[in-house]
Order: sequence, then C-alpha cells, then structure tokens
Amino acid sequence: GIREMGEGAFNWCTNLKHIILPDSLIYIGKKAFIDCFKLDEVQLPRNIQTIEEGTFTRCLCLKEIEIPESVRDIKKEAFFHCQMLERVTLPSSLLSIGERAFFASKNLKKINIPLSLVSIGKEAFQLCPLLSLKLSEK
Repeated sequence: GIREMGEGAFNWCTNLKHIILPDSLIYIGKKAFIDCFKLDEVQLPRNIQTIEEGTFTRCLCLKEIEIPESVRDIKKEAFFHCQMLERVTLPSSLLSIGERAFFASKNLKKINIPLSLVSIGKEAFQLCPLLSLKLSEK
C-alpha cells in the first residue's frame, strides 16, 4: 500500500469532506490538507509519528480528531485556524506540540495533556477561549 503522501497533496481540495488514510501510510507531508474547507472527518493511519507543519491548516469544518498512539510530535500550525474543532484526543506517547499548533481553533473545549509531553510551543493554544487543559495519563 501507499507509504508516503507528499507535501500539499490535497491542498485546496475545497469539496473534500471525508478521508480514511490507510495504515500502510507512515508519512504525511507538510500542508497535505491545507485549505480543505469542507473536510469534517479524518481517520489517521496508525503508524505515523508526526503531524507535520500545517497539515490541517484552515480545515474549517473539522470537528474532532483522534491522534494515533504512534504520534510523537505535532508540528507548528498543524491545526491552525480549525474553527469548528471541538475535540482532540492526544496519544499518551506525545512529546511535543509546536508553535501555533491549535491557534485560533476557537471552539476547542477540552484537551487532556499526556504526562509524556515535554514541549508546548509558543501560541500553541492562543485564541482558543473555550479551552480547558488537563494533565492526564490517557
């Protein structure tokens, strides 16, 4: 099966609504889904280790995302300006959240921060007025 998805692979696919990515996929390039305004459902593959820079920037309809246990890093602006994003499930293995990773995701309500986390970048949760953070083992 497919192992890698290039940078900007689905950039500006403005009518893309749902995507299920195969577990054979181990790498998703930067800005792969940037400006997929109608994207509201994503199933990430179980073997990726990083959510790259800008992967879901301005996916305005994305409401929830479950980050697989294999992911160690969420890079900068990965979920930048995802206005409808309400729920994010972070893996217990997560080490870092990059700069502005969830910037202006204004409907984000609650995130359980895993104890494994060692770094949160500047402005990672800026302009998320409804957000409450909780340290959690899961």
